[in-house]
This record gives sequence, structure tokens and C-alpha cells, in this order.
Amino acid sequence: MKHNETTLIIFFRSTIVWVTMALLSVIYCFIGMSILGLPVKKRYAVMRTWASAFIILTKKVCKVNYIIRGSVDLIKAPMIIVSNHQSMWETAGLTHILPSHVWVIKKELLKVPFFGWGLATLNPIAINRSRRGQVTAQIYSQAKKVVKQGLCVLFYPEGTRSNAGKINNFKLGAFRLAKSLNLPIVPVTHNAGYVLPKGGYFIFPGTIEIIVAAPIYNIEDESEECLKDRVEVIITNNLNTIKHNG
Repeated sequence: MKHNETTLIIFFRSTIVWVTMALLSVIYCFIGMSILGLPVKKRYAVMRTWASAFIILTKKVCKVNYIIRGSVDLIKAPMIIVSNHQSMWETAGLTHILPSHVWVIKKELLKVPFFGWGLATLNPIAINRSRRGQVTAQIYSQAKKVVKQGLCVLFYPEGTRSNAGKINNFKLGAFRLAKSLNLPIVPVTHNAGYVLPKGGYFIFPGTIEIIVAAPIYNIEDESEECLKDRVEVIITNNLNTIKHNG
């Protein structure tokens, strides 16, 4: 993607978005606490409008658009959604675009003032990464409850954000869970890192492409490693087509 805007304009537009979203995080934190008595799906419907506000703001202010290849309608809860991880944009973007889901996140995020407190009201699968030997058990015990509530689970199997156009090696957690619960896996690919790079402040104008691959069913006879490799190949190949077309 080519960025033709001046640095000052991009900085100014980005600041409008970040300041607005910070203020909204405070508001949504209190909204989330006030609706804790509602079922999680209804809470999600309310709280996901924070993500929608981010997507609308980045579009109107920063000229960020997105297109989807594939069918979101094929995602029927409960499923395991597996996505590459490049940017904060996809955290909000996938919340806005995909069916109701919870995230597998590091527990430290829940301590972030207002944003983390609001996030906590949606019962994400929060893991303590310092207890490496217990991560699988932490995910499994929380995910069983989520699945019973009719929600999908979203994983970023790289574990951390990668640079635009790159993919880090996948970890096994998502595929262990899919095998344990015998749930279909939906590979999702995007190139959001070109618009909002990892750790970046500037939100560049451009069009993000999102590819929703067909769900992978009948996984019971496939090993965790084979599933991981299969999904990693799908996401990597799709990312390469985005890079080629971008």
C-alpha cells in the first residue's frame, strides 16, 4: 500500500481517532459494568459497538476501508476462529465483522484502565502466560463455558503481532482446543499491518483485505500438529495473495 498523505495530516487524523477511542473506553467501561446482569451474548451486542465506532472513525477520519473475500455467513457458533495478528485494527475489525466471539488474551490486558476493565465484562479467555505449563488447562476450562453459551473463540496463534506481510510460527493452543472440543476451525487472513503497524500510532489510509476461508470440519482423525500446519499454510498462502494484489 502506498501512503500519499503527509506525516502531519496522518498524525492529526490518528490523534483524533485515539483520543476519541480513549474517551469511549471510559464510557464503555461503565456501560459494561451496568449490564453485567445480562446474558453474555446481549452484553457482547452492546459492547461490540465500541469496535464498530473504531472502524467507522478510521474510515471517516483516516480513510481506512476494508473488503472481505469469502463468506462470514459460514461461521456458525461454536467454532474456533484462527487469524494472523498484525495490528490493533483487526482486534476491533474482526469484532465488528465476525459473529459473536470471545478472545484468548493475556491476563495483563484486563488491568489496563477502562479498556481492560470494559473488556473483562465480556468474559474473555484470559491466560496467565507466566504459568506456561498450565496454559492449555486455563484455555480449556474457560472455553467449555464459552462454547456452551453459543459463542465462537478467536485465537491469534502467533502469540504476538507480526510485521506487515509476515507471519510468525503458530502455537498449538487453538488446535488443541479444537481437537478437545471437536469444533470446526475457520482460518482468517488480513493485511491490517500495512494500515496500522504493530506498536504504531499512525493510522495510514488504505484498504484492508480480509479473507475468510471455508471452515475445516471433521478434524477428529487429524493430529494437532497437522491441523496447525494445515491452517498455517492456508493463512500464509492467502496472505501472499493479498501482498501480490496490494
